[in-house]
Amino acid sequence: MIRILVRIFIILTTVALIFPFSGCHGTDATYSETTVVTDEPAANRPAQDQTQAPRLQTVKAAPRRSDAGHLTVDRKMIDFGLVEPLADFNGKFTLTNDGNEDLIIASLTESCQCTVGKIKVPTTLKPGESIPLEVKFKTPAAAGPVLHNVTVHSKPPAQPEKLTVSVTALVKKLVQTQPELLELEMRRDAPGEYQVVVESTDQQSFTIGGYTVSGGALQLTYDKKVKSTKHTLTVSKMDFERLRLTPIGYLNLKVNHPKISDVILRFRAIFPFSAFPPTGRFYNLVPGQSQVAAIRVVSNFREDFQLGEIHTEKGLVKIKSTAKTTDGYRITVEMTPPADTKKVIFRDQLTIEIKDHPQETLTVGCYGYLKPTKLP
Repeated sequence: MIRILVRIFIILTTVALIFPFSGCHGTDATYSETTVVTDEPAANRPAQDQTQAPRLQTVKAAPRRSDAGHLTVDRKMIDFGLVEPLADFNGKFTLTNDGNEDLIIASLTESCQCTVGKIKVPTTLKPGESIPLEVKFKTPAAAGPVLHNVTVHSKPPAQPEKLTVSVTALVKKLVQTQPELLELEMRRDAPGEYQVVVESTDQQSFTIGGYTVSGGALQLTYDKKVKSTKHTLTVSKMDFERLRLTPIGYLNLKVNHPKISDVILRFRAIFPFSAFPPTGRFYNLVPGQSQVAAIRVVSNFREDFQLGEIHTEKGLVKIKSTAKTTDGYRITVEMTPPADTKKVIFRDQLTIEIKDHPQETLTVGCYGYLKPTKLP
C-alpha cells in the first residue's frame, strides 16, 4: 500500500513540473497568446536543438482597439473601362463602421473638380452601420487614361483618419470626326462647302439621325438611311449673320452607335480682320496723367487692306498714331482719366473701320483702373 502511495506522489510531482500553473494578470488591453512555428535553419540553432523539430514560440499579439470606430469600404476603386470624352458617369461605394464605437465622417476632398463625392457631412456612423458614398465622374475632353480620388476624412479616435477611393477610366473617342475643329472662313471667296468625315474607332456601324448647331448658323447634307462605320457630311450652307453672333460653337450629331448617342464637333468662324488684343486694359492710372498702349489690326487671310475711320465712344481713349506693318497696322492709343475724377474704373470703346469692308468693322473694349491709394 505504501509503495502505491509513493508511486502516485511521484506521478503527481512529475505532472506539476511538466505543466506549471500560469495565472492571468489584469490590463487595460486584451492580449492573446499565439503559438508560432519558427522555420529557423538547424545550423542557426543551439547544438542541443539541431536534432529536434522546429521550436514553438509563444508571442503576444498586438492589443485590439476597443475604444474607436473603424472605417472600411466595400471596394477601393471603380473602373469605368473604355469611355467617351465629356461623358458623365455615376458610381457608388459603401462605407461601414466595423469598430466598437461611433465614428464621424467629417468631410470629403476630391483630386479634381470633374469628380464629386456626395455624402452628408458631418455624418455619425454607429458600430456596424453603413452609408453609401456616391461619386459623379465627368470624363475629360482629351483621350488617355484618367485616375481621380475622393478622400473621406473621419474624426479621431476613428481609424483610419483618411480613407481614399478612386475612379479610373480609359478615355477614347468611339466615334471621331475629321477635322476635330471646323474652321469656317468668313470672306467673300471662301469655300462654298466644307466636308466632315464621321468614323467609328471600334468598327461599329451606325446611322446619323439628326443634328443641332449653336445659333442655327450651319446646314448639313447627309444620307440618314446609310448605316456604316464611316460617313461624309457636307456643310452646304453658312449663315454669315448668325455666325457673327455665334462665332464659336458646337455641332451636335445624333447617332445610333451601340455605345453613344451624341458626337460633338466644335466650329469656329474666322473673320477677315482681327484686333489684338481684343480688349485693352490700362492699370495703375493716375488722374490727369496719360497711359499709352498699342493695338494691332491684321488680316487673317494675309490680304492687303487700309484702315478707315477710328473713333471712340466716350473720348477717354485717344488715337496718338497709326503705322503700317508687314501684317497690318499698329495703332497707338492713350487713356487719360479726368484730373478730378472719383471713379476707380473707366470704360471706353474703340471702333476701327476697314476701307471697302464696312461689314468688318472692329470694336475693342478699353478698360482703365485707377492706381490704389494708400490708406493713412
